[in-house]
Parts: sequence; structure tokens; C-alpha cells
Amino acid sequence: MKKVALPAMCLLIVGLAVGLVFTSIVASDLREENRNLRKQLENLSAQNLEPKPVEAPSAPAAGGPNDELIRLRGELVTLR
Repeated sequence: MKKVALPAMCLLIVGLAVGLVFTSIVASDLREENRNLRKQLENLSAQNLEPKPVEAPSAPAAGGPNDELIRLRGELVTLR
């Protein structure tokens, strides 16, 4: 029994050590990715804070989806 327990314990300890190293590497990669995403967010936020020129609203194009909706509503009223 003792002959089997010692190698099994060694394998378990080695497996746990490998798991801890792998977890540490993954956590480090995630921290780096988090830093990069935060920088991107700061850049985008800074761009959004800059004033943008105001454009005059353009008239909707004729035959657009709004015209179709108005036509269908008119037909509905007629059918009722």
C-alpha cells in the first residue's frame, strides 16, 4: 500500500504545481489584456468628449420605410 501511495502523492503534487503555473500564466495574460482594453476605452472616451460639428437633419428619402408604414396605416383605417 505504501509503495503505491508515495508515487501517487508525487504525481498529485506535480499535477497541482503544473496547474498553479498554468493558472498564473493565464491570469497574467488576462491582466495584460485588461490593461490594453482599459487604454482603448480611455482613448474612445477622449474621442467622444471632443465637440462634433452639428449637422442639419436631412429630409427622409421618398419611398422610404416611413412612407410604407403610413400607407399601411391608412389602409388599416379604411378596412376598419
